[in-house]
Amino acid sequence: AQKSSREVEIMLNALQVPVLFVQNSHDPFCSYPELVAFLSTTILKNYRTYEFSNTLTHEYLNYKKIKELVSEFLK
Repeated sequence: AQKSSREVEIMLNALQVPVLFVQNSHDPFCSYPELVAFLSTTILKNYRTYEFSNTLTHEYLNYKKIKELVSEFLK
């Protein structure tokens, strides 16, 4: 798992474009607080995060909200 985390960090640090992270608050893969903590350890600075509160799954089914978030992010 640490190797995987390091690979993700290397990839994120190489990004030179704005990034939008949409995360469920209690996603079993990576919770929103874990995501925010991880991002704080990277050199990535040009990003925004959005938390789907009180969500316990890795499913992202609120397509209308995701579309809205992406549309606003791209403006």
